[in-house]
Amino acid sequence: LDVLVDMGDWVQEGQVLSRLDTIELRQQELEIRSEMQRFQAEEDKARAAGALADLQVSYFKREQSQARLKRVLYLLEQAEIKAPFEGVVVEGERRNLLGSSVRRGDKLFRVAKVENLYVVLQVPERDVRDVFNQAHGRLVLLSQPGKEIHFRIANFVPMAQVKGEEGNQFMVKAVIEDPVQDWWRPGMTGLAKVDVGSRNIGWILLHRVVDTLRLKFWL
Repeated sequence: LDVLVDMGDWVQEGQVLSRLDTIELRQQELEIRSEMQRFQAEEDKARAAGALADLQVSYFKREQSQARLKRVLYLLEQAEIKAPFEGVVVEGERRNLLGSSVRRGDKLFRVAKVENLYVVLQVPERDVRDVFNQAHGRLVLLSQPGKEIHFRIANFVPMAQVKGEEGNQFMVKAVIEDPVQDWWRPGMTGLAKVDVGSRNIGWILLHRVVDTLRLKFWL
């Protein structure tokens, strides 16, 4: 029925993100309440007439309607999707959600906390030997290439991932050492440099060529 936020918006805990169309549920609520009034009238009539059997039938019918009403009211409460905590919407575009049909279990939004952020580096297999634990580095993001973010290597994922023509890549997790900035968002990408110590100019220029020749000729 209505989508109040878009991807990239900052939301507060409890803020309504969207509302589902509840016309059918409201109609069911009115029908059930009307049934309950009718069963209550029948119950009162049977009580006045001393018809115990009819009284019990009307009573149990009213109880069944009461249970149905509780379920409908619960669904109406769930018709408003609210943010579970303060964060930023990283999935859920308004133009795609507005007017669309949804089913139970569909993911409409993804809200991420902008705290305890960390860096995931993709290090090529040929360079991972030079990256060591607790090494320091700098990161620049595509959205703000002029601002450097300092980090420290925390741990390695000991399994390579194939990245097409790029070959095997190892995932390295790093801890951000700078204060959190308002413009940071989970999922941002950029380029990182890791301090691996001093090397002479010859090694810098030729080590990849030497490694290639060693692999090719078994040197």
